[in-house]
Parts: sequence; C-alpha cells; structure tokens
Amino acid sequence: MDHTVLDRLLSDDQEAVGVVLRQFCVSCPGDASALGVALSRNDSKGVLRWAHRLKGACQMVGAMPLAEACERAEEAVRTGDAGLIANAVADIDRETARITGYLGSWLNASN
Repeated sequence: MDHTVLDRLLSDDQEAVGVVLRQFCVSCPGDASALGVALSRNDSKGVLRWAHRLKGACQMVGAMPLAEACERAEEAVRTGDAGLIANAVADIDRETARITGYLGSWLNASN
C-alpha cells in the first residue's frame, strides 16, 4: 500500500484520506467478487468493466499490487488463456483479502 498516492491527492488531509479508504474497504470486496465471477464465466465485457473500475480505485488509493492483478485479469481475458485467467482470479482474491485486512487494521489504529 502506497499511502503517499492518496495523501498527495488529498493534500495530506488525513480525515479525507480516512473517508476515502473506508469507502474503498467497503466497495473493494464486492467489486473484486464481481470481477471474479466475470472471470470464471469468461464474460470478457464484464471482466473489462469490473477490472477497469477496481483498477482505477486501487490506483487512486495506492493499492498497486491489486491494481496490477486487475491489469493481469484484463490481459488474460484478451488472450483467452485459461491458465492466466485462473491465476488472475487467485491473485485478485489474495490481494483483495490482503489489502482490506491491512486497511482495516490501519484505519482502526488511526482512530
């Protein structure tokens, strides 16, 4: 997690940073789940829509490993490689759990 990304975007307003990160923690698991479902169904339009949405949110808050996993999901669908798609699903699941767990702890410690 690169905290400097959001700090710079919000001019180091820690209250605003907390609000954005809380919203991200609420929306991220649902978006990741929708992306995983689209990947498992080989729904290329759904993958591209959900991956783009989640990747943008991750980039905004500095969750770069999850953003990169979303990028890999997009590429996997474009190539049609079932192995890459399975890896992308696992990466997204792992990174979503990792980042939401980390942010939950970080937000609780910040209060």
